[in-house]
Amino acid sequence: MATKQVTNVVKNIQALTSQAIQSIKVVETQADDGVVLAEKAHEALQTIVQSSAGVQTMVHTMSSSTVEQAQSAEQVATGIESIAQASQQNASAAHALTDTGASLRTTTSKLRALLGKFHLNGAEHIQHTSSVAIKSVIRKHGSVPRH
Repeated sequence: MATKQVTNVVKNIQALTSQAIQSIKVVETQADDGVVLAEKAHEALQTIVQSSAGVQTMVHTMSSSTVEQAQSAEQVATGIESIAQASQQNASAAHALTDTGASLRTTTSKLRALLGKFHLNGAEHIQHTSSVAIKSVIRKHGSVPRH
């Protein structure tokens, strides 16, 4: 009987040892899986850090581009304002030229009428000479001087 008991104790120890070995293998596999998952998590975190740096660079670039666009828009607005002012000045100058032309026509008509009252020999020559003189004054001064 004592041999039987010893045999049973040895069998129990062997069964418990087998179970312990199986448990160790399961824990070892789980530990290996945990190491693999930790490595994957580390790689994912590195990718996130790199992507964050890339996003930060893009945001900085977009911010700089926005500032440049705002400056360009301001320059365009200033240019358009200058063009509008120049157009206004051109319109004023054109109006002044129109007024001067009308005044010249009136003055020329008056001068011709006055010259027409004189009946001298060579009156046509005098009229032609005065027209040439008026044109010369206009070229020199831009209009007939008013006194």
